[in-house]
Amino acid sequence: MGKFFGYTVLIILAALIATGCFLGYFLLEGNPPELQVVSVPETVGREYVLTVEVKDARSGIRSISAVLSQGDQVFELDPKIYKIKEWWRGSGVKDEKVFWVIKPFELGMAAGKTLLRITARDSSWRNGFKGNERIWETEVPIDMTPPRIAVKSTVHNIRVGGAGLVSYKVSEPPIKTGVWIDERFFPGYPKPGGAKDM
Repeated sequence: MGKFFGYTVLIILAALIATGCFLGYFLLEGNPPELQVVSVPETVGREYVLTVEVKDARSGIRSISAVLSQGDQVFELDPKIYKIKEWWRGSGVKDEKVFWVIKPFELGMAAGKTLLRITARDSSWRNGFKGNERIWETEVPIDMTPPRIAVKSTVHNIRVGGAGLVSYKVSEPPIKTGVWIDERFFPGYPKPGGAKDM
């Protein structure tokens, strides 16, 4: 009887220790999610696709959100919320890539400096059940004015089987530039010593 009672106590203690270890490793873990912005914008124009990848190997991802701030104005993009399936294993979402299409004009934003902040939370019970938090932020300019183009070359006749050259100038260094002929795009290249001269 005494041995049986002793074994029972040991089994109960082992179960409590195992439960405590489980809770500590998955539900009370203190590591925030990994957050990577796949494409860091230098400038946000009329439309920009923001791509973010978040990983959390233990409790899983709870939410991913992004906001743009201009002074006192805050523009919140559609947050990504992940439902907690079971209390003992969190959301179950360990790796997620999300996209936002940013259209400043439709959001009512003005041109100028903007603070971009991305926040990722996990399903941990830490911080009053709010989870661990990872914040990434950077300042990006909003520029919705298209560059101006001035054609410098005057003769643009092209013979079949021949070659042609177009010289033009843009008002600011472009990310991508070139010439369309029907359905074909020919990329433009800057002249040596001039980032705006093509």
